[in-house]
Amino acid sequence: MVKKLDENHYLIYEKYRGLRLTTDGITIANNIQEKHSLFAEYLKMIGSKTKWLT
Repeated sequence: MVKKLDENHYLIYEKYRGLRLTTDGITIANNIQEKHSLFAEYLKMIGSKTKWLT
């Protein structure tokens, strides 16, 4: 998975040194986080009692 993200220029991977998100990777991560937050807020509004919402 990391290799594919590296090939698609979403992150920079250096063996034994770790990885860093690129500008494109940060944009994608922020979009995912925003969608997750909106979905969690929706579930709260409809009364879901799931533990991961808190």
